[in-house]
Amino acid sequence: MDWTKKLPTLSAKEIGNLAENAGKKADTDPKARELLDLILASGRLAAPTENVRLDDAVGKAMEAIIFSRVGKSAALAAVRAGIPALAGVDPLLQAELGNVYGPGNEATSQAGYLVNNMMGQEGYIEDGSARMPSGCVAKTGKIFRLRTAGDPKR
Repeated sequence: MDWTKKLPTLSAKEIGNLAENAGKKADTDPKARELLDLILASGRLAAPTENVRLDDAVGKAMEAIIFSRVGKSAALAAVRAGIPALAGVDPLLQAELGNVYGPGNEATSQAGYLVNNMMGQEGYIEDGSARMPSGCVAKTGKIFRLRTAGDPKR
């Protein structure tokens, strides 16, 4: 299907549903990732009128970005720089989601939650929190360090 022609004909709700479904498969299916990228680039993914939830289109798009290879690499680079892991992915979320990613709809809180989960899966544990660098939408984020043998299991 030629999504470049189909997307303009879809309603906001249809775009949201399509983005949600593509987001569920984006990390394992290149066509789903391509479709999600196209939706995000179109600017047609509307900012939710309610708070972002992990199971809605925006939440799924955020998850796809954060858990992507690029998202993981950006978070790990931030940790190596001694800043919150979220600082690495915040610019990616801004670039991909535009005004949909903001503090007023809980998107920054959900992003922090997703980053915390991803970092735990990568073998890191929380080691405090800090203010985010200038230019980030989120205001604070968790600092992480590699889990060691003496750390309690979570």
